[in-house]
Amino acid sequence: MKLYILVADCGDGSYSLRYTLDADLIARLENYDGCSDCHAGFDGDGFNPSDIEVPDGSTYESLGISQWAIVDPEDYEGLE
Repeated sequence: MKLYILVADCGDGSYSLRYTLDADLIARLENYDGCSDCHAGFDGDGFNPSDIEVPDGSTYESLGISQWAIVDPEDYEGLE
């Protein structure tokens, strides 16, 4: 199982990490032709996620990831 790590532009010159276990979301974002600094994972060079292997059955809670650091798939509705 993979945990995907995305860098998010906070809009004030700072960046934060966002996390998702959703491989389908990553696949959609990898195929997205646009680039926006308001979405996690997109920077001046395009979409740049990292990933690490985590134990099967892991949850955000078991990994110690705050609900505020989880990528919200609804933020990416309608991307093609």
